[in-house]
Amino acid sequence: MDNKSQIDFFKLEIEKINKFFVKKDYELIIKKTKEIIKKFPKTIQPYNILGIAYRKQEKVNEAKQVFLDALKINPNSYSLMTNLGSVYKHLNNFSKSEEMYLKALKIKSNYTPALENYANLKREKNEIHESIELYEKAYKISSNSESVLLSLSATYQIVGKFDLSKKFLKILTQKFPNNTIADKMLSDLLDYSFEKD
Repeated sequence: MDNKSQIDFFKLEIEKINKFFVKKDYELIIKKTKEIIKKFPKTIQPYNILGIAYRKQEKVNEAKQVFLDALKINPNSYSLMTNLGSVYKHLNNFSKSEEMYLKALKIKSNYTPALENYANLKREKNEIHESIELYEKAYKISSNSESVLLSLSATYQIVGKFDLSKKFLKILTQKFPNNTIADKMLSDLLDYSFEKD
């Protein structure tokens, strides 16, 4: 198989595997991804897919090991660092989680998944203002991210900035009209009067 054929084969296999995520067939994803890794052991994308599939199955230690092994192949992979940070967060190792997100952002400061996951961590640690700053930065980079808009509006609600929450919920419902969570949150906000007596 020539180089172009190998690349085409790899892309096709990854497309097939990604379709299994919709079906939540994680066992098949794991099996197929391991086969791809055998054929392309230096390519990072299959490791990310494998680790995520393990994480979806709550096999967090397996996911952690996949990401750690893959970082030995490419120690500068900001996507691997972000995924490993998410695993550490799930394991309640917030300091290692933060370390991974910061390493990823040092390599690529505008990497929205790292910004958003780091903001989620900050929010979970009750460092709300820092989380808002990170969500705002992620929003400036990726204003069409449904999850960033939802997280930003929810976090503004936490600090009582209901007008800002409402602003982002309206943007969210315009861009993603099928987002029922945003509709519910907006409806709840509109049920209350924020006028001062």
